[in-house]
Amino acid sequence: GFPLTLIANDLAEELRLQNSASDQAAHPVKPIDELTMLPQGPGAPPISLSPSAMCGQHEEEPLKLYCRTCGRGICRDCALLDHRSHDYVFLADMARELVAKVQASIETSNQVEATMS
Repeated sequence: GFPLTLIANDLAEELRLQNSASDQAAHPVKPIDELTMLPQGPGAPPISLSPSAMCGQHEEEPLKLYCRTCGRGICRDCALLDHRSHDYVFLADMARELVAKVQASIETSNQVEATMS
């Protein structure tokens, strides 16, 4: 499957396990399987979460990269032609970075909650 989908499923499950029942009622976490599109930066079309997410500009090219400069998924052709001087990484690497940031935020939140108890 699509690596971002797998990582997002794991993250959603971790969040479900860490939230109490009352927290889930107030702010439910949906499984990624229930979503069909992932929003991107302002003005950019959302990324399809299907395993075959293809570039809207180069229809035969899969989205493999994430342009940090533009805040959107891009294919290798886009990277070479339109995003040459931009800061981009593989989507899977970006997903790992985001998971790490969310996990750090959860840990910080848990520490703050522990000090308030």
